[in-house]
Amino acid sequence: MGTPLSIDITLEIGNAADVIKVEAAADQVNTVNATLGNVVERETITTLPLNGRNPLNLIVLEPGVTQRSGTTINVNGMRAQAGNVTIDGIEANEASNPTPTNNVFRVNPDNVEEFKVTTSNPTPEEGKNSGLNVSIATRSGTNQFHGSLVEYFRNNDLNSNEFYANAQGQSRANLKGNQYGYEVGGPIRKNKTFFYTAWQGQKVSLFPGHRPKPSVPCPACTLRRRSQACTAIDSDPANPLTINGVKVTQNSPSLVTPTGAYASGIRDCASPSDRNCVQSYNIFQNDPRTSAATPPFSAF
Repeated sequence: MGTPLSIDITLEIGNAADVIKVEAAADQVNTVNATLGNVVERETITTLPLNGRNPLNLIVLEPGVTQRSGTTINVNGMRAQAGNVTIDGIEANEASNPTPTNNVFRVNPDNVEEFKVTTSNPTPEEGKNSGLNVSIATRSGTNQFHGSLVEYFRNNDLNSNEFYANAQGQSRANLKGNQYGYEVGGPIRKNKTFFYTAWQGQKVSLFPGHRPKPSVPCPACTLRRRSQACTAIDSDPANPLTINGVKVTQNSPSLVTPTGAYASGIRDCASPSDRNCVQSYNIFQNDPRTSAATPPFSAF
């Protein structure tokens, strides 16, 4: 797709009895330019697993492409925002998050015929930026009517709990996802005019089963004082503390009263090995240069 290929063939004058045999083999070495890339065809798009039904996630399988976090993709050391995405030759970059896996039309495996990934030295018709360049070709109608329906379903009832969440008695994350849609195409006038349409919707509900641990304020302390320490509840996963019938496995505002004092049953740890209590660590007193912070710095 969009890649020029030249094949030099030399024919010599022979006798009338000579037979010229033409084979279907082709030289795949590009001698026209120094462009590096690959075409991801429809068979690959429809057969490889895709979490989220985004065919552009297959870009990470190309040589020189690295996925950092989320949708951030770098190619050959270039910036993640230095990519360019076109759909049928029209620019489709998303201004708020200009990474190659995002586009303003949100393509899916149903409406993409193929796409070309150029990782180095793009030609003028496909290159705009120094990073990854992606050229997408959408599907079109044919002389035959065809269509399909899709439902991609995920549910936390089908998944086991995470190991560490289960060890601490925490519930599974609430994950419910539905992606649904259709695609249909066919002829308007055979061999002349065709139509094709596709649509996809999604509904995702995700709530983590456990929260990061916030700091528990010291009793009646002034947060801007240099002597204050960072504190956190140190729970025993095998035998967690129970307060008013609720297991204490992580920090919570309910562990202190509105005045800043510990709630009933909450205490300071007597030693570093003590459990089901509040451990403290003073980052200022343990700073050998005493330069971690100066008033009025707050540790929380």
